[in-house]
Amino acid sequence: MIQYDQQYLDALIDGLHGVFGSYPGHRAVQAKEGGGCIGMFTATPEAARISRAAHFAGIPIPATIRFSVGSGNPFVSDKSVDDHGMAVKFHLPDGATTDIVARMVAAAQASTPEGFLAFFHAVAPDPATGQPNPAAVEALIKEHPDVQRFLELNAALKPIASYAQAIYSASHTFRFINAEGVTTLGRYRWLPEAGVATLTQAELQARDDNYLSDELRARLERGPVVFQLQLQLAEPGDDINDSTKDWPDTRRAVALGRLEITSLIESRPDLAESMVFDPTNFTDGIDASDDPVLAIRKAVYERAYARRMAAAQA
Repeated sequence: MIQYDQQYLDALIDGLHGVFGSYPGHRAVQAKEGGGCIGMFTATPEAARISRAAHFAGIPIPATIRFSVGSGNPFVSDKSVDDHGMAVKFHLPDGATTDIVARMVAAAQASTPEGFLAFFHAVAPDPATGQPNPAAVEALIKEHPDVQRFLELNAALKPIASYAQAIYSASHTFRFINAEGVTTLGRYRWLPEAGVATLTQAELQARDDNYLSDELRARLERGPVVFQLQLQLAEPGDDINDSTKDWPDTRRAVALGRLEITSLIESRPDLAESMVFDPTNFTDGIDASDDPVLAIRKAVYERAYARRMAAAQA
């Protein structure tokens, strides 16, 4: 595995700050929490045939959920049409945890860490206009054509009506190992039981800057928010190590379980905010592909968390 030094990790984190601005003590991306929630996940019988992971055994598993706005600006309006996220931490019977990190855009920004760094530099806003320099973005696409798919999907995003009515996808492929040692390759998707709903521009403008978090609170007061966890299965010829290639909705999939989100975390509202949700926080029965972006994420998360905590305590 390639080892990246602290200077390189800092360069990636600073690249994000170059895009969104620097807000010490806050996350570099997905900075605005839309709601820290608690819930319960129950796997399907099929899940145990796919993986021997403890949370796929069929017993109810407590979970902590964090919805977020995609920007690294913690004060951004919910009305920004952004790549919103849903991160889930499963609390396993032995006291360990494992995570799923997913976003609305099903493709990563780049297929390598070096591509990510180039992406951040190219899309950083020009101080004169407040927008990315078109020439820099054009040069980026020419040098790193793999970024094109993310740019297309991100540009096609529509404002969501609710955190509870969006599809969230993990762009990385993982290995799932069952009790017999058989491996299945796939990607996670969270499908909302309430269906997908978006807003027109007129409807969006009528909302306030915190409409998503307010709507989530009101919805949970009426009853649970439910998502189905689906695993899209890799097909022959798929490059499982390139997370810039999204898979079609028609791809064969397996239902892994049901997440019932019951309430916001009222007793400690900062709980989800203080957590690290890491897609490489694995448990037995789930492992990484050889995706180079996935390989560096743990180191980036740990460095970003250390910087965030140091800034918060300064």
